[in-house]
Amino acid sequence: MAKSFKCTDPKDWLNCLRKVDAKDILTKHLDIFPIIGTEFLPLDAQHSFATHNYSADIDIMAGVMRNEGSMLAHMMYPASDGLKSKQDFVDLVKKVTIPDLDADKIVDFYLHDSTENSTKHAFWEFFGDLGITCPTYHFAKQFAQNSPNKEVYFYDWTQPALILGPIMGCTTEMGVCHAADIEYVFGMGVLMKLEHQEFSESVMKMWTNFAKTGY
Repeated sequence: MAKSFKCTDPKDWLNCLRKVDAKDILTKHLDIFPIIGTEFLPLDAQHSFATHNYSADIDIMAGVMRNEGSMLAHMMYPASDGLKSKQDFVDLVKKVTIPDLDADKIVDFYLHDSTENSTKHAFWEFFGDLGITCPTYHFAKQFAQNSPNKEVYFYDWTQPALILGPIMGCTTEMGVCHAADIEYVFGMGVLMKLEHQEFSESVMKMWTNFAKTGY
């Protein structure tokens, strides 16, 4: 971030950043992703499963939100909000930086009609499936197949985030956005209605039981 604002003097970079307008800082987005080949992630998942070089003696719990891609697509591809036609959809799909995507097959699978709202929602669904839903599901499935004696739990989260959702930018139209489970897993106490407090307590019990016992 310091380099992006040309604050590169080793002795003064912090003071330099303090002079930058806060609104300018908010426009900067730093991409932080795991890097394969490091101590944290020595192998990619496919190679690990193929060679059985992974921790197979554990239980896992994984899950996804019902609308994983809506808020994330809105943030990373703002143009998705204005999709109006099949061609708009195809053009934006081609901008997603994944090699060998077959745009025609993607259109056939996701785009059942070409109204403005359906086109936008189709891209949101595609983006969520591509980046989170399908990889998470296939990881859990492959782990279960390779570790038949261990427990694998998978959930499809359908409860919207009523408190943190609006703060994160998840609108009602976007549905159950990425990270909607957070406020229930960690709890929001008196900020929640009683029925949501009870649900949150049940979720926390499930999570902590799994952490303690693996089931």
